[in-house]
Amino acid sequence: KSWNLNTLLMAIIGIVIGVSISFLDPATQNDNLWFVFFCGIVSVTGMVLPGFSGSFILILLGNYVLLLVDSVNTLFDTFVFIFNGDFSFISDAQHMRLLKVLLVFTLGSIIGLITLSHVLTYVLKRYKNKTLVEGSPIDALLFYSTPFALPHIKIPYLEILLIISLATG
Repeated sequence: KSWNLNTLLMAIIGIVIGVSISFLDPATQNDNLWFVFFCGIVSVTGMVLPGFSGSFILILLGNYVLLLVDSVNTLFDTFVFIFNGDFSFISDAQHMRLLKVLLVFTLGSIIGLITLSHVLTYVLKRYKNKTLVEGSPIDALLFYSTPFALPHIKIPYLEILLIISLATG
């Protein structure tokens, strides 16, 4: 099918949203359980949508360290404690709080994955042209060319992704 004015408008909206997201400043860490649940829902999109990074979203939301470093390390420590027969971690409030945060994040991720897959199925069936325009390589290139995500590493993201995008068709 050919592009029409509506499809072109969707492409422009997608590009504007992609560029806008790439210039956002990361938020501060928030361990409110409702927000952690929301982070799980949103970050799982990186598993489903091509060109979208769940870790990058968590960095923007300010909870990357809390959810993917501190909580995961606490889970590992919990397994070590249990393996050694030491259950003293149960009385440690901070340890239990981080385990609760990880559980809520996991539940948010599961619900987000199920919900997003159903929404994408519906949208792809109903609005195929507009959806494919939104998920174009241009959006992915703009989204991953953010310099502040890894400021100490100088990698020509745009050039590498352009080459990969052209090579894969």
